Amino acid sequence: MRRTSVFVTVAFLAGLAIGFFVRSAGIDALRRSNTRAADLAAIKKLEQEDIKVTLSQDPRGLVDVWAEDGVRLGPGRPPTIGRQAIAAENESSTPSSRSLRCSDTRLC
Repeated sequence: MRRTSVFVTVAFLAGLAIGFFVRSAGIDALRRSNTRAADLAAIKKLEQEDIKVTLSQDPRGLVDVWAEDGVRLGPGRPPTIGRQAIAAENESSTPSSRSLRCSDTRLC
């Protein structure tokens, strides 16, 4: 009789432990999927903002889309690290509007 009671108690506790583990794993999966959806929405929003400021060529907006510790990678050059460095690089690589000439009047 005592062995049966011990076995039932151990089986019950094991069932509780397994149930708790499965439940918490399911909750974590739900949290991950909710986080994933929020992450994708944030990425899409940033992409739309980037397109908007790139087309407008707004110098301030082109810098504001970067995080303070953002890293811009480009082919054949070292990475540009940080919002201030990206702003400085933008400033040095952007020709002044006075030096731009449009030779094809259909495009101007």
